[in-house]
Amino acid sequence: NLQKLNQTQGIPYTSWREWTYSGLPADYEGNVYIKYRAYVNDAASSDDQRATHGEWTYYLVQREYAKSANAGEADRLEGYELVAVPQGFEQIPGGIFVERVMPAASFVSPDGTVRLRFQNLDNHWNPGNDVEHATLTFQLDDGPRLMIAVASFSANYARAVLVLIMQILIFTGLGCAAASFLSLPTAIFVVVSYLLFGSFASYMLQDAYLSGIGDNVGYWVSWLLMKIVIPMQNFDVTGLVANGELVEFSTIGKLFLEYFVLRGLPFFLLGFFCYWKRELGLVIRK
Repeated sequence: NLQKLNQTQGIPYTSWREWTYSGLPADYEGNVYIKYRAYVNDAASSDDQRATHGEWTYYLVQREYAKSANAGEADRLEGYELVAVPQGFEQIPGGIFVERVMPAASFVSPDGTVRLRFQNLDNHWNPGNDVEHATLTFQLDDGPRLMIAVASFSANYARAVLVLIMQILIFTGLGCAAASFLSLPTAIFVVVSYLLFGSFASYMLQDAYLSGIGDNVGYWVSWLLMKIVIPMQNFDVTGLVANGELVEFSTIGKLFLEYFVLRGLPFFLLGFFCYWKRELGLVIRK
């Protein structure tokens, strides 16, 4: 769990920032992958990025030992201390994701925490007065993240397929429900409009700039639509699989409960009821 201080975490030249992570398995023996993206100056200037420089510092877990008086062997104690281990001056591409590898056995504490520090050394190698010493910005969505092996690629892929199957079922259910009381062209138009409303409403909420009455009305209409419609873009987990991130069962359960059960199921039952009434009407007519 990253300690979230601000939406963007700017680090001025020669300054440093620390991150503390918790919840890692203390007995994990594999590698920990640090994934991050740093922007030179502001993240808004993503098209004007260049190489920068910095230094990572890991905190080595130095466990305490006591010498046995009889055999002279070392017995591990419960206590430990963290020792800063600088990783050296390095060049970092601006605006591009970078991954580092850290051995978990040396840097994950017994209580499952990891501590990292990054120092901004932008153009530190060039002492000229005309050289820019820029602030480096870390966005919260860009890390630094700690990634460990939790499941195999095939298992994670199977979870993504499960989300895709759920999405197809919702598509099918909405189409059948609309076709139960509408003609085929009208049903297609209604379902496509329903899905587009979800996409547009989500976009309006993310990028809304409220500068007048019209913007405020559009924002609140989008907010209301998001409480009713099913935004299909929320089922897109291909980015997680492509980036090696886990499609968690909590995410799958949330999608199933919020969209399939609470929003989709009422439409499915409505379609079932309409089809049932139509069948009864056919029987009575005969």
